Amino acid sequence: FYGWVTTSHLLSAAEKKAQLASAGTFLAFNLIMGLSGRVDNAAHLGGLAAGLVIGLLVSKWHGTARWRPVMVGSAVALLLAAVLVANSRSNVKAFQDKMNEFSVIEESVLQQWAAAQTLEDKPSAAQAYKEITAQWSGAIAIAREVNGYELPENMHAFTVHLLDYCETRGALFGLLQQTAVNDTPQLRGAVDSVNFELEKLNNQLENLTK
Repeated sequence: FYGWVTTSHLLSAAEKKAQLASAGTFLAFNLIMGLSGRVDNAAHLGGLAAGLVIGLLVSKWHGTARWRPVMVGSAVALLLAAVLVANSRSNVKAFQDKMNEFSVIEESVLQQWAAAQTLEDKPSAAQAYKEITAQWSGAIAIAREVNGYELPENMHAFTVHLLDYCETRGALFGLLQQTAVNDTPQLRGAVDSVNFELEKLNNQLENLTK
């Protein structure tokens, strides 16, 4: 738009000034919104640069048959961009759906974990932790799947830490199963070490969601 307005011979100087003032206000608003962190200003600036180039080309060849290839190329570029945006959004939606599945598994596992800690019979406790470990493997599978999604940088960083967290918690459940049968100082030390690592990973995940 900027490129077309500034070079078009179809607009008077007053019309160009009014159009540019209006567009400038809109551009400034979008850039300010980008500073909030909710919108990527790189996308705004990239769109501005692309628009300037396309506008200049259209203005230069306006009124002749030579502009048609430019418009066709622009249409193709916009279509490809739309496909990429749609794919990105579908990955985000898939991520959100998987996180809902993850939450269901986590809630169930935490409930079973709380119940297992009250069991005094060692074989029963060991069996409970075995079942917990098996169910938690579903959460690990989800974490691995979403870690392979094409996602925005901050969301991808979350999936990386989530996978570490899930695998570490899985290791903890395995240790607790062993401890239920044979409670030794070595196993207790290993449990404490894994719990410490889990606390760090949990803090990292919380910081990424703020």
